[in-house]
Amino acid sequence: MTYLLDTSVIIDSIDNIKALSEEGKNKIVITDVVLNESDHLKSNMGSVGYMARRFNASLQNSDLLGIKKYENHTVTALKHNEILIDLISQKEYKESFANNYQSVVNDRRIIETALWVEEGYDDLILVSNDMAFRTYAGSKGLKCESLKVTESDIDKLEFTKEIPISYEYLENLHFKTIQDLQKELGVELKPNEKNIVFKLENSDHEVLANIFNGKIEFLDEEKLREIKLPPRNKEQLFFTNQMLEPTVDIIASSSPSGSGKTALATACAMKLIDKKDNPYEKIVYVRNPIDSVDKDAYIGFKKGDMEDKLGGYFTPINDALETFARVELRRGKKDLSRENLEAKIDEFIKKYDITFPYIGNLRGSNLSNAVIIIDEAQNFSLSSMQLVLTRVSDSSKVVIIGDINQVDSVYLSKQNNALSFLLNETRNEQGEVKLYAIELKKSVRGKVCEWAEDLFSSHKHY
Repeated sequence: MTYLLDTSVIIDSIDNIKALSEEGKNKIVITDVVLNESDHLKSNMGSVGYMARRFNASLQNSDLLGIKKYENHTVTALKHNEILIDLISQKEYKESFANNYQSVVNDRRIIETALWVEEGYDDLILVSNDMAFRTYAGSKGLKCESLKVTESDIDKLEFTKEIPISYEYLENLHFKTIQDLQKELGVELKPNEKNIVFKLENSDHEVLANIFNGKIEFLDEEKLREIKLPPRNKEQLFFTNQMLEPTVDIIASSSPSGSGKTALATACAMKLIDKKDNPYEKIVYVRNPIDSVDKDAYIGFKKGDMEDKLGGYFTPINDALETFARVELRRGKKDLSRENLEAKIDEFIKKYDITFPYIGNLRGSNLSNAVIIIDEAQNFSLSSMQLVLTRVSDSSKVVIIGDINQVDSVYLSKQNNALSFLLNETRNEQGEVKLYAIELKKSVRGKVCEWAEDLFSSHKHY
């Protein structure tokens, strides 16, 4: 089999090449257009740039097997470990940049080369995560597939289960096991349904519970509201309860804008550190700088040093800290001047040892005794998420938040990003690592935010 790869496959993860190669069983073909795009992306400071640099480094460390020249093409054969790679450059292209957008021209040039490759290679399959690319390739008679990462329908995944019960059954619920619950009430609890809403019959009253270690644990709502940002709805209560539960290692949440996920995660992290006899000493906030379709917005082209380049990416947690600062200043009857607010924010950063590491510098580090907040996780590829999570020690807790309906990376989709992958993992029975998930459905930012979320989400297919 011969696989010709689009840039999206390489940027998703360099390990995709190894997987498709099957230890040299299949040939990997890469065009000069993909090489140029990858070289251009090396300056990016996020996982896209990281993958581009790894890809270029692997090519430089490959063995040269030979070079063949044709009338309009040159084929350079390489071998990297067991992976056989043909790099194909083309002298002249029919597609001109004067007639279309650069991204469109690049796609069509890759397909131009693929049509030539098809004549001399067996069983050619183009691999791309870009729907437009696959559609155009199909119109030219080429076989093109996506790199399947997430098979299931993420939209159908639920994390909360509503169970109607009587008052009499509620009184004895403390003595019931999960098996009793399923047998006696005739309900099925899936592994991903760890948040239970017991709805009392003939009443609007609800009782909330989580399943921890196979047991039903009722939420102490009054206690959960003793954080800097008290939960405002049942989903936020579930989120807070999981954050404060010692047996939960990782919390994943895909939630819309304005649902309070970053602020709530930060407030819970502060609460954990404030607790006596806890292992947590600091908050680590990780966010992946993302390429924009506008090349002038690439972080590698922004002015200033690393702090200047990355400063804007930490706005969500800075906004949360400012909210907490306003509350404390009002409580202390102090002026809400910018000077006082910044002083209070600096106080929080020092007290909770809040750090903002650049993802590219995490390799080789050890994230221990920390509450780690991974924000905008829908913009992480699987390999970049792996890079972060493999730095985490057993003395840390991780909360992974984002919105799978707002993927900003041109190289990822709703189905193949790291947050979707982790949410799908909750379908499986949990082992030693306890992974929980909850969706914060309601906007708490305000009526405009909630209106916009409802309006545009209803038109997402157009």
